[in-house]
Amino acid sequence: MNRRIGCWMAAWGLVLTAGCFTDEGGSGGTDLPRGEGVTEEGLWNGKPVVKVAADYFRPAEVETLLGDASRARQLLGWKPQVSFPELVKEMALSDLRLAEQEQLLQKTGF
Repeated sequence: MNRRIGCWMAAWGLVLTAGCFTDEGGSGGTDLPRGEGVTEEGLWNGKPVVKVAADYFRPAEVETLLGDASRARQLLGWKPQVSFPELVKEMALSDLRLAEQEQLLQKTGF
């Protein structure tokens, strides 16, 4: 265990957009993302499946965010244990489980 105190960045070193989620999680969809900023959406077989939520869009945000975890790699030997495609799969499965639970609760009157 490294006992160094400090700020550490955990990052893949990739620049990703909302449309990247459908590229990874679309299971065969062939569409590219469309739109930009608050209008960006990811498509799957021509239908929007991922949209930017206006409530969470920060127009004053920097144009591009790119994390640099080189300090954590060099000093701690850290590296990502989950790839971006694996993260998308975990997120989609978690959302699916929640949707199934909500549907069951609605069907049973709760």
